[in-house]
Amino acid sequence: MKIIGKIGFNRAVQSRDTSSTSYLFKNYDYSQAGAYFITICTKQKQCIIFGEIKNGKMRFNALGSIADKYWQEIPQHFPNVALDVYTIMPNHLHGIL
Repeated sequence: MKIIGKIGFNRAVQSRDTSSTSYLFKNYDYSQAGAYFITICTKQKQCIIFGEIKNGKMRFNALGSIADKYWQEIPQHFPNVALDVYTIMPNHLHGIL
């Protein structure tokens, strides 16, 4: 998985992984306090990695449960980070830190 920040309306910058584009401000200090919207995608956006949507609801498989568990543990590893809303989809997740 790769974290790709998407902040504001800035110029896209090609990331080290040439299969994705990062929307990070080039000279912005991301250690500053603020709300950060992030997207984590599966490799090559493979579907049904985290589960599947049935009757309009996301049903986690084992990997989806792991992604959910570790997302919720982020503040235990990074005490200055607070979680806001997030959603896990079959091949990616979105969240606000």
